[in-house]
Amino acid sequence: MGEDLEITAKTLIQIGRNPNYAGVLVVGLGCERFSPYELAVGIRPSKKMVETVVIQKEGDSLKAIQEGIKKAREITGNSKTYHRMFENIDINVEEVIEGTKILKEKGEEIYNEMLDVASGKGVKSEILGHDELFCITRVR
Repeated sequence: MGEDLEITAKTLIQIGRNPNYAGVLVVGLGCERFSPYELAVGIRPSKKMVETVVIQKEGDSLKAIQEGIKKAREITGNSKTYHRMFENIDINVEEVIEGTKILKEKGEEIYNEMLDVASGKGVKSEILGHDELFCITRVR
């Protein structure tokens, strides 16, 4: 592996290991010198959920997108993630997908939570001291 490729590989692995990510979906074409599978192996020691989609393996871009959506839902939109990151997440919406709650019930829960927050209740990220600012700007 050349020095440039080695630096790129280490950088991508460290990005994937970032503690702010609950899970990582690695997407690759399948013809890279540093394969998506190698990247996933490098991220796994962080003990987060890691899934891989390789476009050539799926057969075409549309199938890869469908597989990526499926795997992304497994990583982020499920009760495992909620229970694993309970101290960071205020509401588990996966209950609707799992069928343990209907959409109306969960919608009411979210609405009531919004009212509580608007009335001064702190959300978990605030309680934990996360105060990262987020803004969207246009780059010209």
